[in-house]
Amino acid sequence: MTGKVIKFELKTNFYNKTWIDFIGRITVLAGSSIPNFGLGLLLAYLFSVWLQWLPIGGGGVEGLVLPADTLGFGMVAAYTRLLRGSMLDALSQGFIQVARAKGIEERWLISRHVLRHALLPVLNLVWYQYWASVKRQCYCGNSILLARLGQIDCIYFYLDPRIRLGGDP
Repeated sequence: MTGKVIKFELKTNFYNKTWIDFIGRITVLAGSSIPNFGLGLLLAYLFSVWLQWLPIGGGGVEGLVLPADTLGFGMVAAYTRLLRGSMLDALSQGFIQVARAKGIEERWLISRHVLRHALLPVLNLVWYQYWASVKRQCYCGNSILLARLGQIDCIYFYLDPRIRLGGDP
């Protein structure tokens, strides 16, 4: 789901101040403003009553689609808002201005430099929410948790060039 957020936000930031950006901002505003119980009722009415695509409750895997989408929509809105703010902040940084002055293509600049800089706060939020969900579920599988910690550290080393293991700075 985070990959879709990144693609969505790259598209809206690349077309900043256009109708694509406007629709993206309205979607994110709706996702962060509508409470989960209200969104759940709207989705249940739309997909179960009106379109009759999904069951309201039970029904195996199909019964999990609506609750998962309801809970995920709010989180996607939070990720997108944070990523948008981080990308707009990164676009105003000095190293981006220097890269533009060197003539680096805008798509390459955004996908290679701005995105790497902007993903760090989003990664912090994902990491926090992962631990919060584990804590809420009272899950004690230490081996799984430690494996996730190693994955997050590896992602940090890749995204932030200032973080290196050992050696000279």
